[in-house]
Amino acid sequence: MLISIKYPQKPKEGFFRQMLKECNLVYSPPSEYIGCDTFLNINYNSLGVSHTVIRHGLKSIKDSIFIGIALSKINTNDNLRLKGFPGPTGKQWDANENFYPAYKVPYKLYNEKYVSQNFNGDIAGIYEFKLNPKYPFMKKYSNCLIVFVHKNNIADFEVIYCYNDDSKNKIEKLIAQTKTILKFRS
Repeated sequence: MLISIKYPQKPKEGFFRQMLKECNLVYSPPSEYIGCDTFLNINYNSLGVSHTVIRHGLKSIKDSIFIGIALSKINTNDNLRLKGFPGPTGKQWDANENFYPAYKVPYKLYNEKYVSQNFNGDIAGIYEFKLNPKYPFMKKYSNCLIVFVHKNNIADFEVIYCYNDDSKNKIEKLIAQTKTILKFRS
């Protein structure tokens, strides 16, 4: 598994804010973080299969923590265009099921009521994205947890928490605050 960063282009100013509007999301960055629009690919393995594209990054001022945000607007037209192709679940492609981790990694789904009340979403969960110790993310971060949230026919988002062992004790609290960082509008 190889994790690398590619900078294919400089992000357009305001691109992230535009994506927030298109995906009907409310964003409130955590305090003590510096944010910027970005265009980072996280590659899963030596074949260079792209896992996700981080559109906005937040770097902790105090700790060794990086938060990445990936957004994906749902396009149900893909259901017709990709007819006959399997989706991440192995069944027929469905744009509303694309949020499941594609690499068959174990994930935990949150309670439906919790997801509805805290994210205004339909489905959400969390999983560990195993990083190769030889290739830490951004040449710095050795651990990664990803919270994914889906709202039918609207969008998916991921909040990607990259951190080191010395910041591990702060990650659970930070993940619990995900609902204050990003959620769908009511």
